[in-house]
Amino acid sequence: MENESTFTKKQLHALPYLVKCPSVSQAAKEADVCPRQIWKWLQDPAYKREVDSQRNSLFSEAMARLKNASQKAVETLVSLLDSNCEKTKLSAAEKILSFAFKSKETIEIELRLEQIEQRLEQK
Repeated sequence: MENESTFTKKQLHALPYLVKCPSVSQAAKEADVCPRQIWKWLQDPAYKREVDSQRNSLFSEAMARLKNASQKAVETLVSLLDSNCEKTKLSAAEKILSFAFKSKETIEIELRLEQIEQRLEQK
């Protein structure tokens, strides 16, 4: 976080709302601050940097949680292959195969892109 003394109490109060709300107007409403005031604060590069930094932090935390949950999701799908319900088994199998094909396709595209980039660098 930037030096907290750099920002006013109102700016610090509005920060979490700017980070969590989808729009400046909603953040302003929830923080009980005039939207024009927030727009003015966002013209300050240090304040804008702090808002962006906190948003990026929040996003990184969310991505970490998704990564951790993905293993459990895979285990759940695999366990559903042993279900007594044929529809459930079929749905799990379809999803697993779909994800596997998408993953294989993504890896192939990445490899092709890497080869193209290497060729371009050689020229």
